[in-house]
Amino acid sequence: MDYVKAVKDKEPETYMYTVSFADESPDSPAIPPMQLDAVTYNSAWKDHDAFVAHTKEPVYQEFLKAHGDLFVQAIPGSTMHPYMTTSVLKRLAGFLRKEAFVG
Repeated sequence: MDYVKAVKDKEPETYMYTVSFADESPDSPAIPPMQLDAVTYNSAWKDHDAFVAHTKEPVYQEFLKAHGDLFVQAIPGSTMHPYMTTSVLKRLAGFLRKEAFVG
């Protein structure tokens, strides 16, 4: 995905950025079943300033210009303010193996 690669290449304070969609297979362990037309972005930044910088970066702004109309908007009538549920977590431990990604 070109957008994710651009975030990786141009935003060094974005430590993690993944894009996922529901597993539609019959043996999916999702409870309750996930909304099939939803996309989930999971990300981590160095700090709050890095998150704010991400939202202002040309990479993100260009993505919104091209695809913002596909998202529920926090500001009605806008295509540049996607609704987000944001949780701020302190990372204790973890990893991502390359096998976790499709393609």
